[in-house]
Order: sequence, then C-alpha cells, then structure tokens
Amino acid sequence: FTKAEAASMVDEKYKPTEVSSTISLTPGVNNNLAMNAKKETGVGTWVYRFGSNEATNKEAVQLFVPGKSVKLAQQYSTKLVWALEDTPANN
Repeated sequence: FTKAEAASMVDEKYKPTEVSSTISLTPGVNNNLAMNAKKETGVGTWVYRFGSNEATNKEAVQLFVPGKSVKLAQQYSTKLVWALEDTPANN
C-alpha cells in the first residue's frame, strides 16, 4: 500500500501525529502502525486512504508475488483486519 494519507473535514491542527505513507503486509509478520495520535490530536473522524483521487487510487494498492511462485492471471482477494486501539502510551 502506498500514497496513504489521513483525510478529514476537521481542522489540520488535529491531524494524527503519525501517518504511515506506505504499508507492506507480509505473511507471519506482526501488525503495522497506520496512524497514531498523541494527546489533543486525532480529534474527530479521520479517513486513512490510499491515494487522493481515482488515478492515484489505482496504483496505490498492489500485490507482489515473490520469486518463482506461480503467478496466475486471475483476480486475487484477501481479508484485512483493522484494529483500533486506545492505548495509554499515546500521551
């Protein structure tokens, strides 16, 4: 995933303090941090999106099949689980 950004109608001063612009998902690897908000930030509703328009959306999500793995010309799909956490460390 590339070209990621936080978008909202909320004032930019409340933007989450950390927004990962790229995320790579690798089987067997632990969670990736997409966004993090310290105290007094992240207020309101924020969308974590990949690309800001139709043209950039199409190239922002890609599948890489490594090495000599069989690559089939067909549609691939997966299930992603997003977790929201309210953690005390975000002071």
